[in-house]
Amino acid sequence: QIASTGVTSDFVAYAVTDQPLLWYRLLPNPTYGTGILLGLLIAVLPIALFLFWLSSSKKWKLNAWQKLAIAGPLLAFLGVGLVASAKIGGGGDLHNMDMFLIGMAFTVFIAWVNGGRDVLMNNEMPAWIRLTLVAALVIPAFSPLMQLRSRDYGDEIASLLVLTDEKDAKAFDMLPDSATVNAALTEIQEAVNEAQAAGEVLFMDQRQLLTFGYITVNPFVGEYEKKILMNEALSANYDYYSSFYRDITNQRFPLIVTEPLRTPIKDSGYEFGEENNAWVKWVSIPVLCYYQEIQTYKKVNVMLLVPKPAPDDCSQYIPPGN
Repeated sequence: QIASTGVTSDFVAYAVTDQPLLWYRLLPNPTYGTGILLGLLIAVLPIALFLFWLSSSKKWKLNAWQKLAIAGPLLAFLGVGLVASAKIGGGGDLHNMDMFLIGMAFTVFIAWVNGGRDVLMNNEMPAWIRLTLVAALVIPAFSPLMQLRSRDYGDEIASLLVLTDEKDAKAFDMLPDSATVNAALTEIQEAVNEAQAAGEVLFMDQRQLLTFGYITVNPFVGEYEKKILMNEALSANYDYYSSFYRDITNQRFPLIVTEPLRTPIKDSGYEFGEENNAWVKWVSIPVLCYYQEIQTYKKVNVMLLVPKPAPDDCSQYIPPGN
């Protein structure tokens, strides 16, 4: 065990190798346009240059041990973040680099209280360092700013179309209007009420509707939540899926509420192509072999599935155990 935390070297090895590593996502790719390395460089290079200047100009004085104490953890966090970003399911942004980025933030604070503040207050910075600090603030914010969208409901979409001369409401990327949402909730609740008379209803997705009381279901089925299914699919964990396949084969659930299930196979030229393929193989194809769609609410991204009256032999679509 490591520091009595219960984390063993075997556990660490398993955590690193239980899912495929997609190293190409460190470079520019369809899932994350800049790639992890370039995206990280854009995010931290300006502040790294500032810290280097503070240290090299002796305005932030560090001895060898202090430099090692700062650089060592940062390099460790960097390595962990890069591996986590390369794992299937990651690499879509920099969120797996959070330990490294937080470490950089702490380093900036240490530099601030040990010379950086005086440099700024006494206006001792050369022009290029001032530009570097401006870049450190502006560059990381630029991309999110360009991606800002309204997340309001689309009740005023008709007025917006008139005011902007826009032809397609999709251009506003707004949530569905309240009437659409309420109508979908009413129909989903009716379907749930009807299905509960025959057995348990499985919410593979949209469980927040249960949490906040928009939909009521009794009893609540805790198994087979979408994120857990996705994670185990990425690990090709047949031991976990064996009970899931047994339940869908026996058509345990008279109703399944899920996001729309699709079956196209994609390659790495598509955003999250490998993740899509794992979901299709382990979830979409097996479920759709035993269940059929009765309603899809495209605007709220919900699909309702019921058992097929006479499903075909679907054994060929169940991934084999190891």
